[in-house]
Amino acid sequence: GFNREQAIWYHHEVADMLLLSGLAAQAQGADFSDAYWRRLEAMLEVIASFMDVGGNLPMVGDSDDAMMLRLSHEPDFCAYRSLLATGAVLFGRPDFARKAGRLDQKSRWLLSVRPEFCDQPRALDARFDALLARKGGSLPVRQSFPDAGYYLLGGGVEGPEEVCVLADAGPLGYLSIAAHGHADALALWLSVRGQELLVDPGTYAYHTHKMWRDYFRGTSAHNTVRVDGEDQSVSGGNFMWLRHANARCVVWEPGQEQDRWQGEHDGYCRLNDPVVHRREVLLNKVARKLLVRDCLECRAEHQVERFWHFAEDCQVLEQGIEVVVQKRDLMLRIRSRGTATMSVDVVRGREDPPLGWVSRRFDVKVPASTLVISDTITGTTMLETDITW
Repeated sequence: GFNREQAIWYHHEVADMLLLSGLAAQAQGADFSDAYWRRLEAMLEVIASFMDVGGNLPMVGDSDDAMMLRLSHEPDFCAYRSLLATGAVLFGRPDFARKAGRLDQKSRWLLSVRPEFCDQPRALDARFDALLARKGGSLPVRQSFPDAGYYLLGGGVEGPEEVCVLADAGPLGYLSIAAHGHADALALWLSVRGQELLVDPGTYAYHTHKMWRDYFRGTSAHNTVRVDGEDQSVSGGNFMWLRHANARCVVWEPGQEQDRWQGEHDGYCRLNDPVVHRREVLLNKVARKLLVRDCLECRAEHQVERFWHFAEDCQVLEQGIEVVVQKRDLMLRIRSRGTATMSVDVVRGREDPPLGWVSRRFDVKVPASTLVISDTITGTTMLETDITW
């Protein structure tokens, strides 16, 4: 069900193309196959699964903000919620309806011309309200997407104490050039109570500002580990990767009180002294704690950086080796363990080299805090990060 370009926004765009084409075909009495509609429903399951209780989705991969057809100028219009609202009615899915929350204007335009609604203006609202009130269809719809390499750790879904963690052990992107993929192997995204805390900083630019294009799709712009100042994958241009980091999930053990995930990638095996990065994530739902263990398997000396990118409205304060993050009524504490050389730095809005930015829209970026934990390691080393809230 996930888009092979490994990009959330393009996942939305492709789903929208399938939806509009399918509805147009139905209107002409030339419906597409059941398999076509099942594939679209699976794509909407991805959106419903990835979306937190606040309506946020991680900005994985590239985005150009394009929409096939908007049909709505509501100030709070959300393209993802709109797809789920339409899909709830089309597929009879109460879980989609709960994630969408309401019918938006785009969904009304697309659905009101269907035979069952066109002569009964209130029938569409009645159908959606009935789905909202109906029990069934647990959330998240799915927690694991092994082909795409994404895994959802979390608890209290759709509740006041919801925790969502997205872990990435997927391919770089589609086919040999992987055009819209980012060098984000083993990256994490964290949302608590519907508030984004650890984020993917986005895209910002395609054809302009080469320095910024390279930064936003590079490893240092993601919540993962960089070795010797090199990206995990080797870029060959704005939309080409010459060498791909191959990532895979090694362990996936969801549970009532704890979720455990482990992944690895070989992107740094190209170095003179090869390095394998393995990351284990333990989410303790009772203790409200996220433990991240990064194992760097190697023989010689390397410079290693752990990056943690916070949402732009987070206030980040260093307190020795501990970092305190404040966002509205939430407080996050991050404690790191590493080598004797470990240093902790918080960077916000640095221009050269770029670090500490979030881009929610094309050609727009704003300063945001990034925690950088640097170590010099020699031989195989385990680095740990404790995150509690």
